[in-house]
Amino acid sequence: MTRFIRCLSVLGMGVFLLALLPALAQQNPERLILKDGSFQNVTKWEVHGDRVRYYSAERYTWEELPNQLVDWAATEKYNKERGSLRTEVVEEAAKEADAAEPPPPMAAPGLYLPDGGGVFLLDTYQNQPQLVELTQDSGELTSTQGKTFCALPSILWRFLPSRRLNSKVRTHKPSRMRVSR
Repeated sequence: MTRFIRCLSVLGMGVFLLALLPALAQQNPERLILKDGSFQNVTKWEVHGDRVRYYSAERYTWEELPNQLVDWAATEKYNKERGSLRTEVVEEAAKEADAAEPPPPMAAPGLYLPDGGGVFLLDTYQNQPQLVELTQDSGELTSTQGKTFCALPSILWRFLPSRRLNSKVRTHKPSRMRVSR
């Protein structure tokens, strides 16, 4: 029974992906404007003699019509204006996105924190500031004979006053760090 359900789910996902396939073909439909004032939304077209073969963006099939029915001047004018308008809209949206995005925080002159987030150590190597990412290890609780011990992550050992150094990250330049209690 489990195998049957698994086969049905895989088959269902396959049908779903095939149903989405035509949507991927419709990237930026253009228009073929006809002489009677109507138009056809198409993704591409080819002229073969006195016939125009086009891929319909609405029906997702190749179709044909006579070349005399297409108003080529109006088609070129409309698609050119629409393309330039689309370019202007995209550029304007990019400018708005750049203006709305704050600059990344500066850790040192010319050195910015990455966008992904995390904990970083500012180190100096050969008089050049560098950021070193500190990775977090998981802590573990151990219970033996009624007592609970906490194995702290190795990143915390560098901040705790102790003689043991378990950190995987070392700095090039020693620095003092105070721990307040």
